[in-house]
Amino acid sequence: MYNPLSILFYIKRTKVDKTGMSNIYFRVTIDGKRAEASIHRKVKLSIWNISGGLVNGTSPEAFTLNRYIGIKPNCCGGIQLVV
Repeated sequence: MYNPLSILFYIKRTKVDKTGMSNIYFRVTIDGKRAEASIHRKVKLSIWNISGGLVNGTSPEAFTLNRYIGIKPNCCGGIQLVV
């Protein structure tokens, strides 16, 4: 049986700290059932790309966060095989 898998990275604009940083969250959806958690990384609202789910820019911070986000779906891909 095939279980559609969707992974989304996003930030919660309502939960911004005093420095203008917000936690990055990811949501995994399988057959319409959602689970979400924080990836324990923060980003400034001004450099977050909402539609792409990545950080804009070429700074070392942006490069590191985008690389980390790129690794996470590969780690979650095994969920599809287990379910």
